[in-house]
Amino acid sequence: MVHPRKEKRKSVICLYVSKTYTYDVVVVGGGTTGFTAAVAAARNGAKTALVEYNSFLGGNAANANGLSFLGFHNKQKQLVIRGIALEMVQRLQSLGGASEFYFDPITSDLVAINGNWMKIVMMEMVAESGVNLYLRSLVFQVKSRGKSLDAVYIVNKQ
Repeated sequence: MVHPRKEKRKSVICLYVSKTYTYDVVVVGGGTTGFTAAVAAARNGAKTALVEYNSFLGGNAANANGLSFLGFHNKQKQLVIRGIALEMVQRLQSLGGASEFYFDPITSDLVAINGNWMKIVMMEMVAESGVNLYLRSLVFQVKSRGKSLDAVYIVNKQ
């Protein structure tokens, strides 16, 4: 039996730009680091966008309920991590969403975090700082010229 030769079909998807915005800073990824970068940029006056694939902020730290953060103090129990990270932990502690700091001879300290409360606090801090948030969004292309980034294209249901 002779099989007809199957031709490979090339699929072409055309996406059209439906909205255009201008930002000073675009942060891709809303985990703990991306969240901190976006809030810091916005608080320092930059028009900021935060693009996150999930429907929540916090990344793996928010998904793993009961996760602990380490290293806010040194072994002499001096606070060495401050800023937005400490502000978030203190907000969580005031809501019952984080434990007090427990001192440990190996890791210096740890604070247990409730991932669900962390999602809420991060959303509040992003909103308060004026970050434009794009949840359930995916960066699919960037356009650059030399060392200059001209455009970041995202796709979502908006």
